[in-house]
Amino acid sequence: MSKNAQRFQQPGKGTKQLEQFAKKSFGQNFLEDSLVLQKIIEAAEILPNAAVLEVGPGLGALTRELLAANAKITAVELDPRAVSYLQKTFHGGQFSVIPGSILDVDLDAIMGEKPYQVVANIPYHITNPIIKKLLTEGKNLPTSCVLMVQKEVAEKIVNPKKNSLLQLSVDLFATAELVCIVPRNAFVPAPKVDSAVLKIVRRGAPLASNKVIEATFQIAKKAFQQKRKQLGNTLRPVLGESLEVILGETSTNARPETISSAEWTQIGARFLTWQQAKTE
Repeated sequence: MSKNAQRFQQPGKGTKQLEQFAKKSFGQNFLEDSLVLQKIIEAAEILPNAAVLEVGPGLGALTRELLAANAKITAVELDPRAVSYLQKTFHGGQFSVIPGSILDVDLDAIMGEKPYQVVANIPYHITNPIIKKLLTEGKNLPTSCVLMVQKEVAEKIVNPKKNSLLQLSVDLFATAELVCIVPRNAFVPAPKVDSAVLKIVRRGAPLASNKVIEATFQIAKKAFQQKRKQLGNTLRPVLGESLEVILGETSTNARPETISSAEWTQIGARFLTWQQAKTE
């Protein structure tokens, strides 16, 4: 165990030490608020011996609560100092830690074929790719994810009145709800923004087939590149005279933020048919 890790036998007892330990390169802000930790555990609804993937456990504040809830934890941690601390601190068959980045890990390989859920205070600078990975990469995807994210990101995902590409990427595969807002002073060191606990529950099946979803993202990305412009202006150069046919009942005057996920999949399906006809 490193000298730095040895100082943290009781994380949260030394704010100054935590601030010194935290590295921006790892996106480290240690959650130390016991009430927020409890809300995360309650939102996760963990059954005894349930398999849990924890991303970026740091010095184990959330890990302790998960173990108290009788979870069986597989953790992925990039910081070698934290890995050393976790290996020395948590013993027994209920916890294991894998060194490395969550973006590089094969989830099927580490989680196997049994159902599992994700509970984590994830690094904010890679929130989008983490969520994408958890929802789409692998055969055995998590049944639910309870994640600490930036407040602004959580609000984008759950806002029913203003769609976004991020919201679409979640909604096609899962439902999402905002559990609670978390003030920045719940962390050490305090981040520059407030946070939120977000619960994502995987749908029984995605809203469309893989091919339609791929086509949906192709056309939606074009539209969201200029999200304040009407679809007629952004998509006409791509679709030409076929624009109205592909949009169907969606107006050319509509803006991408006003279109529901269901509408986007319908547009995506027609766009896929159009693409296939062009190649025949």
